[in-house]
Amino acid sequence: MYPVDNIKITYYYRIHLPTTMGNSFSNNEAIDTDDTSILAELSLLLVTLELVSTHLDDQEMWVQHLLDKTRKEEKQQKHRLNRSKEVEKPKRKTFMEITQRLSERQFQRTFRMQRKSFYKLSAMICNAVGDAEFKSEKTTRESTKTTGATNFRGGNITGELCLGIFLRMLAGSSYLDLFMIFGASNSSIYNCFEQATGWINKTLTFRLVKALQNEDLPYLKQLSHAFSHDSNGRYNGCIGALDGLAIKILRPTLSEWLKDAGAYFTRKGFFALNCQAICDVKKRILWISSRHIGSCHDSRAFKDTKLYELLLDKQDLNQLLDDGLRCFSTSNGTSAVRVALL
Repeated sequence: MYPVDNIKITYYYRIHLPTTMGNSFSNNEAIDTDDTSILAELSLLLVTLELVSTHLDDQEMWVQHLLDKTRKEEKQQKHRLNRSKEVEKPKRKTFMEITQRLSERQFQRTFRMQRKSFYKLSAMICNAVGDAEFKSEKTTRESTKTTGATNFRGGNITGELCLGIFLRMLAGSSYLDLFMIFGASNSSIYNCFEQATGWINKTLTFRLVKALQNEDLPYLKQLSHAFSHDSNGRYNGCIGALDGLAIKILRPTLSEWLKDAGAYFTRKGFFALNCQAICDVKKRILWISSRHIGSCHDSRAFKDTKLYELLLDKQDLNQLLDDGLRCFSTSNGTSAVRVALL
């Protein structure tokens, strides 16, 4: 509250009080501050003025707050308007839009599998890892992703695009080519490759190993009949063709902390990994292992696998022995072939 002083009291009453109080004061006459009624009225007046002043201050602060909020919203609206006027990045095409012009033969040569096989694999991965992680094109089209984010980033990388990038990289494509084809950044391409690798490991299993573990005789006999039919009866009871393959790799460096980097050098004159694989009569891979160094012999590499141990365990099953099922090898030697007899 403002202080009550004689100056303010005298000024007020000299101007206003002579007509309201019924007292005749001269222009030079001062008010007697001891008058109780006058002081009470003055105090009440000052209190009222103080309340009005406080209320006006609150109103001023509220108005200032509204002005600041309005300026901020106008600034944001202006920023969004300027951003919308910028040149929008082209929206990333879907996998179907990219491949719709490819014939069946071109699709197979590009992705190393038929179109229907690709979408079958996509469905298997989606069921294994879940649609929330796979992000199929159907789900992405129904998502609530904002238009601004889609224009700025190009849209989501769907599971089909991720799988297509993975297959193209396995086929030898460069990330520079994939960047232009699929519209993904360099880091996104390598992230897609790593993610798709995890999807494949979660989805697919070696059916031959599963059949041996579960003693799936109908499936094993189906493999045997296919080999027998293709060879005109020369290979009876064969459930797979086993062979070793040297997969060429870059020369290991000292920074990779390998105990013996020279052990990866093969007799063929390059650095490699020793890969053991089994396929059926249609050259479909039934089992594979690439855990050994390039200088390792095929027989040694095969004996260090879990499949070898599984075959040893199955030797005592009379039913499998009576069926005469076996796995033929071209380079593992007679001992390894005898071990593979079921």
